[in-house]
Amino acid sequence: MTPEEASKEFYGLLDTIQAMAPGDWKSEDYRPGGYCDYQGHGDPDGKQFAGYRSRSPLSLAERQILREKVEALYTSHGYTVQTFNQTTASNNLILTIAQGPNGLTIGLHTGDQNTSVDGQSRCVPNPTGQ
Repeated sequence: MTPEEASKEFYGLLDTIQAMAPGDWKSEDYRPGGYCDYQGHGDPDGKQFAGYRSRSPLSLAERQILREKVEALYTSHGYTVQTFNQTTASNNLILTIAQGPNGLTIGLHTGDQNTSVDGQSRCVPNPTGQ
């Protein structure tokens, strides 16, 4: 996979999740990408992309529907999915986190304060070194 393909895959996932809950989303996509340890030798020889999208909170029913849709999306890609209840006295927060190949991580956060999705793409070879 090339850096362009990793970027397209990752930002495509963010866009797909964003479309599942229409509204006024704010995007913070970190391009052109950072460096990562592709070959596992401790060297930053790979490229990885990151992003964050957020919007106002959804109703409890809308949150549940979104989490179910996102979990189905993650599963359809073959990702490992975990759900964590991070509820506090001031925020009913559920995290739906997916782990994919080569370091891909993407998480949906649905809570009383906002709804967000963030993560990082797979770490891929960086043939240009840039």
